Amino acid sequence: MKKTQVALAALALVASTAVLADGVTVYGTLDTSITKSTGAANGFDGTGNWGTSLFGIKGSEDLGNGMTASFNLEGGLSAGTGGPANNGVTTGSSALTGTGTLFSRAANVALSSQAGTIGLGTQFSPFVGAALGGDVSGNVSFFVPMLIVAGGNTAQMFGAGGSDTDSSPLSGGFFIPNAVTYTTPNINGLDATVMSQRAAGVASDKYTAIRVSYAVGAAKVNYGYQRRGASGASGNSDGFNDYKSSVVTGTYQLTDVVAIGAGWYSNNDTEASTKTQAMSFGVSYAIDPTTKVSMNYVGNDTASAKATIINVGLRHDLSKRTYVYGTISRAENGASTIYSARTVGDTSTNSTGYAVGVGHNF
Repeated sequence: MKKTQVALAALALVASTAVLADGVTVYGTLDTSITKSTGAANGFDGTGNWGTSLFGIKGSEDLGNGMTASFNLEGGLSAGTGGPANNGVTTGSSALTGTGTLFSRAANVALSSQAGTIGLGTQFSPFVGAALGGDVSGNVSFFVPMLIVAGGNTAQMFGAGGSDTDSSPLSGGFFIPNAVTYTTPNINGLDATVMSQRAAGVASDKYTAIRVSYAVGAAKVNYGYQRRGASGASGNSDGFNDYKSSVVTGTYQLTDVVAIGAGWYSNNDTEASTKTQAMSFGVSYAIDPTTKVSMNYVGNDTASAKATIINVGLRHDLSKRTYVYGTISRAENGASTIYSARTVGDTSTNSTGYAVGVGHNF
């Protein structure tokens, strides 16, 4: 037994030395909070209400001649249970909300050169990146429910390209499995990313996404587009409608302490022939270098129930890696409140959500 323990310890030492030599980085965030929402008792949320709780490993290798190879493995987790969370998936009807995948946020390799970067594997949707481009608060508790409002009180707008019946399980609309991306080099503030996914070769599950960003001075604007399903496909039996969506977002650093952001979101459900649009606005104010307060608003144009969210958040940095925060959201017409209470309710429901927590980056 002792020989086994010594051997394992020696192996761990060799492995850790190799990791350092290869430049591999272990990183993550643990964000925990006490939450309360209308109609629910106080709760504990370890998936994150300001930052997202996650664990990741990444590294790169210089191949010479201006080329670099890199990899990234990243999974969401719950600091409350120690298990996988936020966009972990299982197959079947719970595919969007399950917790069965270890590296649910990223599992990819990439090759980079002066001509750009090609990535293969589970990757962050460039469309979602553009959609979040109008946020100036960094408050997960607001912008996750914000994206759900933009989809007409459902998360469909951010559903993944694959079905829950094929051999490629979903990773949610933020993180797309079996994807190929190309990102251009940044040229005078302009860059773009294109993504394509075809789960198990099923034409009706095809997913494509585009992000184009341009930064000049204190301003940055983003355009995003996505399409789920093959051209002309309809009536799919996989439980997820076809759709196409567009977003335009932007931020502007008004002064050294004040930043503003805005976004326009449009989703067209090509099977149900319904279209939803939403607008968001936000402002952040740095009280001092370690404390920032933010206010956000989002509302959609759904005729039967115009869902809205108003959010106020306060974050104070105790150090470069540790922060405390408080956030409150008022949601109307069935919109989600805080991230940990993001399940959408009846469209006649109004609710308020609170979260007070602490986070640590490593």
